[in-house]
Amino acid sequence: MQTNESLLSYEMMSRKQAEEALKLAGEVHVESFLNRIQKRIDVDHHDMGFLYAPSCVAAWQLTGNETAKKAALLQIIRLTIHTFLTQKLVSQ
Repeated sequence: MQTNESLLSYEMMSRKQAEEALKLAGEVHVESFLNRIQKRIDVDHHDMGFLYAPSCVAAWQLTGNETAKKAALLQIIRLTIHTFLTQKLVSQ
């Protein structure tokens, strides 16, 4: 959630220095999210959408950050796999 708050603050700020500081904070979080999804660190649960959508998607939409886009897309794939496997187990 902090990533989303940082990026929303970035969107609303008017001073250049504050904008860059908030943008950098958001980008640091995006790198962390990408690392987490690539290494599959605690990512097999349904809350992934709540973590990645407001953070990585917002970063990509607001700043055009390609790392954020990659992290968001990898999360969608991971969540789809998790959901499929969960439904498969439940239906058996």
